[in-house]
Amino acid sequence: MALPGLKKIEKTENKAAYRNHCDFSCSERLCDTMDKIGVPREDKWRTLILYMRGLKDYNNNLTMKQRGQLQKLLLDLIRNKEFSNSRYDEVLQQNDSILYAPYIEKLEDAVDESEKLLMDFQQLMQKRRGDVNKVGRAAQIGIDQGRDPRKLISNLRVALHDLVSVMDSDVATLHHLAKTDGLTGLYNRRAFDEYLLKSVVMAQSNSRPLSLVLLDIDHFKKFNDTYGHRIGDQALTTVATIMKHFVKSFQLEDNTSFFPARYGGEEFVLVIPGSGPEEAGDYAEKLRKRIESYNFLIRNSNGKIVKESIRITASMGVAGISPTETASSVEELIDAADRALYEAKTNGRNRVNIWRDVSG
Repeated sequence: MALPGLKKIEKTENKAAYRNHCDFSCSERLCDTMDKIGVPREDKWRTLILYMRGLKDYNNNLTMKQRGQLQKLLLDLIRNKEFSNSRYDEVLQQNDSILYAPYIEKLEDAVDESEKLLMDFQQLMQKRRGDVNKVGRAAQIGIDQGRDPRKLISNLRVALHDLVSVMDSDVATLHHLAKTDGLTGLYNRRAFDEYLLKSVVMAQSNSRPLSLVLLDIDHFKKFNDTYGHRIGDQALTTVATIMKHFVKSFQLEDNTSFFPARYGGEEFVLVIPGSGPEEAGDYAEKLRKRIESYNFLIRNSNGKIVKESIRITASMGVAGISPTETASSVEELIDAADRALYEAKTNGRNRVNIWRDVSG
């Protein structure tokens, strides 16, 4: 018969042996794995690696691009086996940069848009202030010249009515600018977010399909590094123009509704209400071919062509919600399209990939 205290002693001994094996509190198998790949037994390194692995594999809020960046950072760390204190701080900083990059980009875009809107608003207000002063001066001149007060009041009413109409037009212009990307002329991220939310709610309430195409220009960083940011901006406006013509042609051809927008950086989106993923994938493939076949030219300041036959390609991810499935959120739809895009880029770029399970 075993003594009651024996198991306790065995557990304590095993725990001591376990601690001798690895100071870090994890399974023996995991400790062995980290030993084999050369990770120091210090708590901070093993905690960091497990934390990064958990982010990469289990954080559903990360985009596929972020997960790929985290995986590369983790593999580089293990491959190079540089486990110094300075490297630890660098990895932490790079990890944070990857996590916060989308939020910083959104904030920068919002600041840029706000600054531009403020400048436009200030210019309009200065112009309208001048118009008001002009009406006031005209009225004062009439009074000084002794004109008929009734006629002066009538003219003043007409002038003020015209001025109010112009200011109403200014409000509409500012509203349009608030939803338009300044570089490409497409709808901006704010307009896209509003439209997609309304479209998802409407699609689910009416039991209709809805699809989202997420487009990313291939090797855009290399394109910028090779030709410069000015030409890079021209590439962005070119892709936007191709999207505008594409949308217009199909709206006229089969009365399909499209919502094209710039998502951020070199990414664009296309919302297609009433279309399922397969049909949206066909549209995306047609758009991909139009972009691929475009002959991009570079001109100097005098308009002379200095380089031609430059090919721009794009990878696209497609996802959709169907009338038969359970309600999906906007975030799930975007995440599914992002996963599809990531697979398209991973599998060679310049292709369309469809994610058929939004909830998975």
